[in-house]
Amino acid sequence: SVVSEWESKDVGDWIVALGLGKYRESFVREEIDGHRLLSIAAHPTDAHRRSLRVTRDDWTVLRKELKLLVGLSNLPGCSAPHVEDETTSTSERETGHDEE
Repeated sequence: SVVSEWESKDVGDWIVALGLGKYRESFVREEIDGHRLLSIAAHPTDAHRRSLRVTRDDWTVLRKELKLLVGLSNLPGCSAPHVEDETTSTSERETGHDEE
């Protein structure tokens, strides 16, 4: 899906996929949807970091990922990377196939 159309749950899933799941609740609580995420990505500030309660080290990682996400979202005909949902089995992730 297109990042600007993400709901806060989608943003939370993306945060988890980055390995930063401990911040999921902060993003959901602050109602960070795709539009707001792209706005933060365009001009990330220390105030954003503090309001989302993200450590400086994790903020550095998050800012890099945001830049990548913005770059992908600006490519013609390109949508956001697929975020696996928590119900995807380990073997499905490894092989790309459902377990039978």
